Amino acid sequence: MSTNTSDLYASPSFVIAVGVVFPVLSTIAVALRFWARNTQKAPLLIDDWLLVIAAAMNIGLGICIIIGVAGRGFAYHTRPPSSDEPDAYLHDVTPEHILISQLIYAVQVLGTFAFGCTKLSIVYFYRRIFCSHYSSNFLSKATWGVIYFLYIWIVAFLLGFIFDCGVQFWSNWGPLINDFSYCYSTFGLTAAFTISDVLSDFVVILLPIRTIWKLQMSVAQKILITCIFILGTLTIVTSVARLTLFAIWYFEGTEYLRDINIVYTEFIFWITITSSLGIITACLPTLRILLKKLPLRYLRRSFSSFKSTLWKGSSSRTWFRFNSHSTESVLPHSQGQTEDLEFSQITIQTSDFDGQSKFVS
Repeated sequence: MSTNTSDLYASPSFVIAVGVVFPVLSTIAVALRFWARNTQKAPLLIDDWLLVIAAAMNIGLGICIIIGVAGRGFAYHTRPPSSDEPDAYLHDVTPEHILISQLIYAVQVLGTFAFGCTKLSIVYFYRRIFCSHYSSNFLSKATWGVIYFLYIWIVAFLLGFIFDCGVQFWSNWGPLINDFSYCYSTFGLTAAFTISDVLSDFVVILLPIRTIWKLQMSVAQKILITCIFILGTLTIVTSVARLTLFAIWYFEGTEYLRDINIVYTEFIFWITITSSLGIITACLPTLRILLKKLPLRYLRRSFSSFKSTLWKGSSSRTWFRFNSHSTESVLPHSQGQTEDLEFSQITIQTSDFDGQSKFVS
């Protein structure tokens, strides 16, 4: 396989660093999310628990990387074939190849769960924030449609990856010729997974934008909230990187299989990064509540209160505290319904909500 970036993926220490750092960061993000929910005294709901599943799967990806590198499979070039025959690399089987093929089989299952649960968590979060149990607005219908699609997406690709070679599971970690003899199109299935992952990311990110821009707030505030939600484009960037790799492999034909160790390393490398970034960005809106706990914030508030005491007296101080508290929200209060955005207290009024009052915690 001729790859100009093979040196990057042939660095064991670098690949292990990715396998450790990114899963750890995503796990910390989920832990902080639970802390933020506890700080708010808010119940843990399905969107929170889905991220626990995603984080567990992501840790599994990191463990697979470590095992693969320790077994001199991931981040190591494939041994030259034992024969000079042109297609000898398709028939050779080494202990390293068996190990990383088994790990990649597990990675496909872990990655499907991690990606699917992260997307589901984000969409359920949208429903908790924007949708009433009784409303029939566009976002409510759209979110339910995406949720049903994601459940089908998870099940379909899980079954596809698990039974890619029928019940002859051993074919997945046998010689590469097995992919053509006993298995369906492994390349096509994985490419379909990657393409649908990118497209579904776009859909999930764009879902709340229409509703946000119907809220009663300034344009600057709408832009701010929109930017918070579209941070998920970070995962799209890494997903596109994975898609680019598939395009390169496709145009190289079976030649890319000559250095299968590096191919598998590239695959798990970007799967782990994408999964980790997805979990972290899914937690960011909730984590904003923790900014209020920073000492600097407390010091600034105390200093403002002290100035108010000196300049305006007791009655003015009361007025100042009320307004100081209200300005902590990203969005201003207006007439209508009250909605807890977790990272801000927001009062909204939109025509989509059919004039119904609701409160979602």
